[in-house]
Amino acid sequence: MKSGSRNKNFIGEYIIYDSMTPRMWAIVIMPIELRVDNAHGFVHIHFSHRGIKHKINKNNFYEIYEIIVNHIEENKIIDKRKLWDELNGSY
Repeated sequence: MKSGSRNKNFIGEYIIYDSMTPRMWAIVIMPIELRVDNAHGFVHIHFSHRGIKHKINKNNFYEIYEIIVNHIEENKIIDKRKLWDELNGSY
């Protein structure tokens, strides 16, 4: 049996799902299907369902989740380029 936690939060117009198991975690933002996860051994972001993996420098689930929530609260919409820059610490 798989053990872990799953949560669903509403932030502005978005629904943020997060899932954490002993081996991996993921954050999914709907309805735009943006996903940040650490499957495949490194933390990366997918800008669309089954999209290309773009590596990011941050690797802490809670820090990444906070960056995403702050981004939505400050901008009201998700600017994918700006969010990617924030997750890489270059913004």
